[in-house]
Amino acid sequence: MVTIDEAHCISQWRLDFRPYYKEIPEFIKTLSNRPIASAYTATATKEVVEEIIKLIELQNPVKSIIGFDRPNLFYQVVKTSDQYSYRIMIRGSNRSAIFYEKRKR
Repeated sequence: MVTIDEAHCISQWRLDFRPYYKEIPEFIKTLSNRPIASAYTATATKEVVEEIIKLIELQNPVKSIIGFDRPNLFYQVVKTSDQYSYRIMIRGSNRSAIFYEKRKR
């Protein structure tokens, strides 16, 4: 089985986001026995879904579209001058976080 996560990257944003994703359809074609293929994404429009199906040549795909609302996720932007202490506080609170750091040029 070949499974593609973030499958929208082989379509709409392939050259901007993850350029090597454009090689996935060709890779699948090089395999001597066509494997089962699955593609997953949370951010594809209907047009992108159709392009993914075409690019990886899915046959009678099962489409499950549940929407974009994620009530289990909380988004917050925090600007802090003491990132280390903030990371320790997050770790102690049993919460997860993604940290983006602005680098000085």
